[in-house]
Amino acid sequence: MKSLAKQVLEASSGKLSESVVSGYWISPYGEVFPVDQNHINTIIENPGKFGYTGDEIKSIYKKHKEVIGSEGNAREEIILDAVRKGWIRVRCYKNVTWTVNIHRLNKRVKDHITNFFQMISKSIPHISGEVSIDTSTGVEYYTPKDIANYALYNEGFKGPVSNKITIKESIHDD
Repeated sequence: MKSLAKQVLEASSGKLSESVVSGYWISPYGEVFPVDQNHINTIIENPGKFGYTGDEIKSIYKKHKEVIGSEGNAREEIILDAVRKGWIRVRCYKNVTWTVNIHRLNKRVKDHITNFFQMISKSIPHISGEVSIDTSTGVEYYTPKDIANYALYNEGFKGPVSNKITIKESIHDD
């Protein structure tokens, strides 16, 4: 079975290695980056993309008395900060349950999430499951198909979205 990221990239005419990907970062500009290991390691390995230096990452882990890369309070602080800066964290559990972490559900974020799930729906026509969109003010629940069909917008909105996303093979792309 092809990885989800490979299916998404093939649907958008991109290419990706055979590694299994169940997580993504979507940049504030709509670039979709697959997560190789976990979300925090992607930030640690590419701090500049997320507005950090390596020393700042080390300092946050030191402040929390945690090992760099561990999944504790430092990880939470760093990931929440990335989300506040406009990054969207996407995780798929067992190709069924999706979690999307955002700061605010504004038009740009709606466009990026809608585009992402439109690509997912193209590559996996019978996609099912649930998407929980976790914001700073609460959680909303949808299906991937509902999001692909513009459910994040006001009732009756069926038009194209203006903020397009770009699938990247790696966060190391320029």
